[in-house]
Amino acid sequence: MAKLGDTFLLTDPQVNNHLFIIISNPAQDPNRIVMANFTSWRADKDQSCLVEVDEHPFVTVQSCVDYRRDKLITLAN
Repeated sequence: MAKLGDTFLLTDPQVNNHLFIIISNPAQDPNRIVMANFTSWRADKDQSCLVEVDEHPFVTVQSCVDYRRDKLITLAN
């Protein structure tokens, strides 16, 4: 069962090779799950959630959560 804070890669890296994180609580509503991806940090990116290299094994450069590209999915997706 997916839960808040779970991270994952999409099954097709040709589509998107970013690390995604679930930022809503699937237990509350499995039909409305919000996910966002980590992206390399730049000064013009959202600064509210910075991720350092040692905070996740997938992160190899300073990164941030790209809230502008969040996605609404269902647990079935």
